[in-house]
Amino acid sequence: MTDVEGRITDDEARATAIELSDGVAAQSSTITSMSIGPSFSIGTMAESRKQVLVPFMSCRFKGTFGKDDDETPVDVILTFDNVAFLVKRLGEEYLEAMDSFEPIFRSGLAPSKARLDFAARWMEEGATALSDASRRIADLAARLEAEEAGPDEQSAEATTEALPAPQPTRPRRKSGPRRDH
Repeated sequence: MTDVEGRITDDEARATAIELSDGVAAQSSTITSMSIGPSFSIGTMAESRKQVLVPFMSCRFKGTFGKDDDETPVDVILTFDNVAFLVKRLGEEYLEAMDSFEPIFRSGLAPSKARLDFAARWMEEGATALSDASRRIADLAARLEAEEAGPDEQSAEATTEALPAPQPTRPRRKSGPRRDH
């Protein structure tokens, strides 16, 4: 059972803890929590010189990195679209890694089923959140396109079809597993 923020419980952490050799453990990192906060700036489009709002995401990761057992924060500020690119690439790279792992998993020595169950559940929850985010971005783009077109240039379909209202923001949560490795 996970806690309310999606973290694994102490019992789950003990049941899925893995001991690694010192060499592997020294190179291994674990992200234990992550938070993203929005910020904004005003920018100018290079070609049209039009001023636009530039959404940023201030991302904070906490975890243990390499030999350091203390939790270390890592802060980055990325544009909204750069975060979307990273999520896309992370998914693609994860699939490529799975292509490499699957033949090894069939060789007789397999990973922990409990840890695979956690990974599958977190991927499913992530896919749901990403699908919702993608829909909301598409809705925003449609609203902006309708506003730019103006009432005279909008198609009959665009003027009669109500655009979905923005969804309420979810409460901010830090998320991540609590485990040693």
